[in-house]
Amino acid sequence: MSLSLVCALVVVGVLATCFCEPINFKKCDYNHNLLTDGTPDIKSVDISPCTAQPCKFHHGMNVTVSVTFIAAKNSVGLTAEIYGILSGIPIKFRMPNPNGCQSSNITCPIKSGDQYTYSGLFNVLPTYPNIRLTVKWDLKADDNSYLFCFLFPMEIDT
Repeated sequence: MSLSLVCALVVVGVLATCFCEPINFKKCDYNHNLLTDGTPDIKSVDISPCTAQPCKFHHGMNVTVSVTFIAAKNSVGLTAEIYGILSGIPIKFRMPNPNGCQSSNITCPIKSGDQYTYSGLFNVLPTYPNIRLTVKWDLKADDNSYLFCFLFPMEIDT
């Protein structure tokens, strides 16, 4: 391996360490929506752009979410949902593409026990108020049970 390649790898590693923070997320409480084939298994969550928590987003931004998970059941269709939780009350946000089988990096049908990486997009609309809240993002199977669900803190500002 050449010295310039080693130096480039070191620089990239240092920059990644300085500018990225792992996203701390909380798994949802699945007790109200138990799966018959097991519990959802989230391996990782990446949110961009988010370098610190709460994730700070501005009006007009596009937020991308990437979730690696193990499917707990088979499903022909997938539905993605996003909610803002204020004072314990979930308020559904509009998603550009709620169909989890289209433009999400997943080819349906999915198979129980296989690992998938879902990619989703969320627009921070100008009509959203400047606010700090908890976001709930989920992906549901065709029987409306969770394949994954997680929470993270978010702040919307101008």
